[in-house]
Amino acid sequence: MGPASAGLEVEVPNLLRAAGLLVVHETLTSRSSSGGRFVSVRLTFRANSREEYESAHAALREHPEVKWTL
Repeated sequence: MGPASAGLEVEVPNLLRAAGLLVVHETLTSRSSSGGRFVSVRLTFRANSREEYESAHAALREHPEVKWTL
């Protein structure tokens, strides 16, 4: 989740691919907050180990516009 103006619908999959993970593009959805200031991006990616899973979250959290990951 991050600011609606950050283009996270494109950035999140790019960050995960750059981290070496397989992104399932057809699962990508986004939803704007009620006020329209924020957007949440949801997608599926494949992590073959806990280390890969942790690296995915680390890559996302390093982006200055990503405010939260789940």
